[in-house]
Amino acid sequence: MRALPKKHVYNLYLFKDTKDLLEFRNNRTYSIITGLVMCTFFWGIHLGIIDRLPEGTPLKDPLSYAFLMMGGMSLLALFHFVSAYHNMLLRRINRSISYEYHSPGGRMGWKKRFDDFESVQMYKALPQSLPGQKKRQAPIWFFDLVGRDEKRVAIRPRGIKALKAEQEEEAEAFVRKVADFMGIRGEKIESDNRNAEPNKTTHGLPKT
Repeated sequence: MRALPKKHVYNLYLFKDTKDLLEFRNNRTYSIITGLVMCTFFWGIHLGIIDRLPEGTPLKDPLSYAFLMMGGMSLLALFHFVSAYHNMLLRRINRSISYEYHSPGGRMGWKKRFDDFESVQMYKALPQSLPGQKKRQAPIWFFDLVGRDEKRVAIRPRGIKALKAEQEEEAEAFVRKVADFMGIRGEKIESDNRNAEPNKTTHGLPKT
């Protein structure tokens, strides 16, 4: 199993929750919708607007080439989203974590121990907007497994709907679930900065 690139994007939602196992998987539905939105945006502009411009319109050819290229990249991204598979297993019995990522290019991943991670962090931030989508102003909760080597693994609760800022209790419950399962700290970052200094901007979640 090959090592992951340093800038690998994790797409992990809680899928299975038992006494001795937590399983996270990628949400393929969300990924496919993302790819379809990207394709619709770039190909729609090219076919519906740029391609209909009269010949000789300034910058028509450069714009056409640019959107054709972005449309082609979007199709490749959609194919990648359809075929990619993420899976992360947390096993309480041997206190281990294994992550696997399958794609057309092969299988990659890593294996670690619970002790290789020091906390589960929650923080509020504005979500990234998809092409053609109005930017949402309301912040949502994000969650990271933070390793002692500064590795960050983004995780999410069940479902494709993000937890809004006012759903703080649900966000804290998710952090406690993972933190208690692994025997590590649960932290809330108040500064909306995931790289903030823990002793100044974070505090541990109260025990239930």
